[in-house]
Amino acid sequence: MKSGQMNRRAGWLGKVLVGAVLVGSIAALPVLPAHADTEIEMFSSTAAREPVSMKVPVRMVRGPQATGQNGMVVIRLGNSAPIPVIIDTGFTGLVLFPGAPRPAGLTNEAMTIPAPDGSKTKGLAGQATLTINGVRSVVPVPFLYTNSDSNFFKIWGRTGARGLLGIGTVGSAEMVNPLSTLPGQFGLRWSVHFSRDTSGNGGQNGSLVLGAQPPVTPAMVFQMPNGGKDVNGSPLWNDLAIIGCWKFGATAEQCVPTVFDAAFTTMRPEGSVFKRVPLDSLKRVRTGTRVTLAAPGNAYTGHAFKAGREASRNLVRVISKGQAAVNSGNSFFFDYTVSYDLITGRIYFSNPARKTG
Repeated sequence: MKSGQMNRRAGWLGKVLVGAVLVGSIAALPVLPAHADTEIEMFSSTAAREPVSMKVPVRMVRGPQATGQNGMVVIRLGNSAPIPVIIDTGFTGLVLFPGAPRPAGLTNEAMTIPAPDGSKTKGLAGQATLTINGVRSVVPVPFLYTNSDSNFFKIWGRTGARGLLGIGTVGSAEMVNPLSTLPGQFGLRWSVHFSRDTSGNGGQNGSLVLGAQPPVTPAMVFQMPNGGKDVNGSPLWNDLAIIGCWKFGATAEQCVPTVFDAAFTTMRPEGSVFKRVPLDSLKRVRTGTRVTLAAPGNAYTGHAFKAGREASRNLVRVISKGQAAVNSGNSFFFDYTVSYDLITGRIYFSNPARKTG
């Protein structure tokens, strides 16, 4: 699907204004006369400025290779049946797997996009309004309906998912972040937090908060490079080029491009700069090795843990060749609430509220 073929509809400002009508009740109030009571005017102004947020339940499921855990939410495309999709912050766009309900808006136009695993994914292009937890997108969301029988999609299908909800903030001419098409604050800010399912049966153990405000006292903050705007006028930020400063055991600190990936259950440092990291025979970082992360320019360590053998918690596997980069894996989404702000291009890590009693 080429950008010229897409309906460009409302610009960014228009989307925000439409969102205000859809989300806030203040926009529907009658205009007050000039002599209206001052307290009512002040109350209305305050209410109009009050941030709106919505908590979407996230169901935790066993990872695609029966290791670690992933977060799943349910969406609808147009008037389709519910479609369970995996939250993926390491990828941008919406991909439906074989077996997903065929939504309205599906065309016969062939499309090929880079898949999250680096391969090429072929399928049919489509566009449809997206609804998540009752919130409907302001503009139709482009998607790829793949008929691929690749092992990549078969493995993901074992989790019960019928698609990937790629909420990365890079974007392209063909694919956009589906959350960025939601009205008002819902399409500007959101947060993701996972909680481990200890029952083994899956459960509502996480949350995707639409319209989440940035935390007041974050544990870490990372700035994403500016990437322009997408076809709908929404800001783009290159979340594949965030710089994180990593240290593995006694090796030298390396400040390299870092991807915070909610779908990948294993941390993976890549590049020859990591060839001195202590490993076992399976290229896993040796158990007990201290791993630390800091934001660039910070004198303190933002996060630290000891490497182990549990996916989605402490498993680190190294590829000691090629260009330097780190895929964080999704353990950070269990340890923190990760908040995204499209206005400032920042990602915030904050400690989630602890349960008491």
